[in-house]
Amino acid sequence: MKLHSIKISIFFVLLSAALTSSTISKAFEALSIHDYFKARKLFYSLNKKQYNSQACYGLAVIFNRNNNPFYNADSACKYIHISLNRLDEGVPKLQLAGFTADRQNIQQLLDTISFKQLKMCLLENSIKVYNDFLEKNYLASTKYRTAAIANRDELEYNHIREINKSDSTQLFLIEHPLSVFKDEAYKLMERQIFEEITQDGKEQSYLYFIEHHHKNSNLNNAYDALLELYKTTKSKTGTAAFIKNYPKAIHRSEAWQLLFTISVKTFTKEELENFITAYPDFPFRNSILKEVQLNDLVLIPIEKNERIGFADTTGKILIEPLYDEVSDFREGLSIVHKNDSVFFINKENVNTLQRIFTDALPFHNGLAPVKVNERWFLIDRSGEIRSEAFDEVNELSEDLYIVKQANFYCAIDEYAQKIYPCKFDKLGYLKNSCAYYQLEGKYGFITRSGYVHKPEFEWISDFSSTGLAIYKLNNKFGLIRNNGKILLDPKYDLIQVCTDNIYLLVLNNSYGFYSSNACFLSEVIYDYEKERSIKFYTNGSVLKLLKKKSEALMDLNGRISIDFNTYQEIGFASNGLIRIKKNNKYGFVDRKLNQVIPFKYITATDFEDSLAIVSTKNGFSIINTNGEVIESSVTKIEKPAKGLFLIETEEGNQLVNKKGNRLFSNLSSFELNGKYLIIYLNNGEIKIVRT
Repeated sequence: MKLHSIKISIFFVLLSAALTSSTISKAFEALSIHDYFKARKLFYSLNKKQYNSQACYGLAVIFNRNNNPFYNADSACKYIHISLNRLDEGVPKLQLAGFTADRQNIQQLLDTISFKQLKMCLLENSIKVYNDFLEKNYLASTKYRTAAIANRDELEYNHIREINKSDSTQLFLIEHPLSVFKDEAYKLMERQIFEEITQDGKEQSYLYFIEHHHKNSNLNNAYDALLELYKTTKSKTGTAAFIKNYPKAIHRSEAWQLLFTISVKTFTKEELENFITAYPDFPFRNSILKEVQLNDLVLIPIEKNERIGFADTTGKILIEPLYDEVSDFREGLSIVHKNDSVFFINKENVNTLQRIFTDALPFHNGLAPVKVNERWFLIDRSGEIRSEAFDEVNELSEDLYIVKQANFYCAIDEYAQKIYPCKFDKLGYLKNSCAYYQLEGKYGFITRSGYVHKPEFEWISDFSSTGLAIYKLNNKFGLIRNNGKILLDPKYDLIQVCTDNIYLLVLNNSYGFYSSNACFLSEVIYDYEKERSIKFYTNGSVLKLLKKKSEALMDLNGRISIDFNTYQEIGFASNGLIRIKKNNKYGFVDRKLNQVIPFKYITATDFEDSLAIVSTKNGFSIINTNGEVIESSVTKIEKPAKGLFLIETEEGNQLVNKKGNRLFSNLSSFELNGKYLIIYLNNGEIKIVRT
C-alpha cells in the first residue's frame, strides 16, 4: 500500500512538471509571435502557487517591451529580479521559441532593464529616485549601481555643502563610508570644524582647536591665525607660549621673529643682551639681529658694464655690479644670479644661507621656494627644507603657490600645505580668491572656499574683484560669477575688461557696455575699432561712444554729456579739464564745455598732476591747467615718471621736475624701479630720484 502511494505521488509530480513544461512552451511560442495577451496569461498561471524562474523571465520580457499595452518598467524590474533569484542551475534550460531563460540571458535582460531605469533616474536626478533604483535593482551590474550611488552621493554631498555644518557632513560620512566623495567630504568636515570653533576669532578658540583637533588638516591655519592675533595685539606672553607649546609648528620661526620684534624696541646693547639671555634658544641671534640693523637701508638695483649691483638712495654703489640678474630685497634678502648659480645675499652682499641653487623665489614669512637640481622645495631662513618636493613652483599669489607634482598642478599655502589636490593639467594664479584650471582640454575654476566649477569652457579669464570672469564656449564669449551663475550667455564675439565694474561687449563689429551689477550700461550698437586700446572706451566713470568716426560721452546712468558731431576727438576729464580736438587742433574745455585752453595744439596729452605735454609747429611744451608754459623745447618731451619730464636738447637729455627746474643734464639712459627713477649720466655717474 505504501509503495502504491509513492508511485501515485511520483506520477502526479511528473504530470505537473510535464504540464508546466507544456505551458511554458506555449507561453514562449505566444511571446515569439507577439501574442502578449496569451503569453502574459500563461506566464501568470505558472506563478500562482510559487514563482517560476522561466515564467518570470517571460513576464519581464513582456513588461520591458514598449510595443504592447503591458509595458511597465517597474514590473519588468520586479520579475527579472525574481527570475534570477528563482533560477535553478540544476535544471537544464532548453531554447523555447527562440528564448533561453538561463543565467546569462536573465542577467543580460536585467542589465538592459536596469540601464533603462538608470536613464530615467538621470532625467529626474533626485536622491529619492536613486535610492529607489538601488533598492529595486539590487542585482544590477556593478557599473550601474556604482553610477547611481555616485550620482546620489553627489546630490547629497552638494546638499551638505549648502548646509555647511560639520555634523551634517559627519553624518554623510557615516551613512556613505564608501562614497567617491569621502575624501573631499572629510576635508570639508575638517574645515567646517575649524571654522565653527574659531568663528569668533578669539585666542581661546584657537587654543581649544589646536589642543583638541591637532590632527585636523587645518591645524596650520589655526597656528597662522593665532600668531596673526598675537602679532596684531603684540602679545609677548602669547608669542612666547606659542614657541614653548608648539615646537613642531612650521610657524615657529615666524614666532621667534615676532617675539624679537615685540621685545626689542631701541636696539641698545643692554636690550639685545637681555633678550638673548631671556631666550637662549633664539635661532637667529646672528643673522636676524644684523638684518634688523640693515632694515632701514634702501638698496636699489643698478646696472654698470652689463652687470647688476645695488646703490643706496643717493646713488652710491654699496654692492658692486657683479651679477647677471638680481631681485629686490624682500625680508632682507635678494636673489642674485651669477653665471649658472643662484643664491641669496643680504644687504652686505653676504650669502647668508651659504648654499647655491638652480633657481629661487623670494622669501615670504620666513620660507622661500628654491630649485635644487630638478626639484623645488620650500626652505626656511636657515636653509632647512620645510616641504615635500615639487616639479615646478610659481610665484606667490594671494599667499598661495601654484605647484606641479607628478605632471599635475595644485596649490599650496605659504607653509607648503596643499589647499587643492594635485589633479589639474593646468592651474592659474589665485586672483580675487579664484583660479582657473584646465582638465582634459576644458577649463573650469575653483575658489578658495572650496567651490569647484566643472570643466566646460574653452577658456576662462582671471576673476575680477567683483567676482566675475569672461569665459569662452563654442568660440563665443560670456560672463560668469564665482558662484557658477551665468550672467551673460556665450553669444559675443569679444568681451574685454574695462574696469572691475565695466565690461566692453562686441557683437558683429558693434560694441556696448555691461556692468558687473548685471545690467547693460548701453546698447550694443556702436562702431567697434579693434586697434583702439581699452582705455579709449572708458575711464570707469564715463563711456565713450563711437559712430561713423564721431565720438560722444555718456555717463553710467545713460546721460549724454557730449553728443556726436560736437568735436573730432573727446578725452576724459582729468584735473577738471577735458582734452578736445576741433578743426584738427587740440585744446581743453571744462566740464561745462567752456573753453579753458585754446584749440591750437598739434598733439596734446591729458592732464596729470595738473600738467600736460603739448606740441605746436614750433616744438613741445609742458603746460599747466591755466595754459601757462612751464617748460618748452624744440625737441620731444617725454614723461618717464610722475612729476618728471625728459627733454631732448642739443646738449643732451635733461631731466626737469614739474616746476620746470632742471635736475640733471647729459642723461645717457634711465629706468624706473618701483618708486625710484634710476638715472645714468654720460659721465658714468648714477643718480636716483624718488618719484
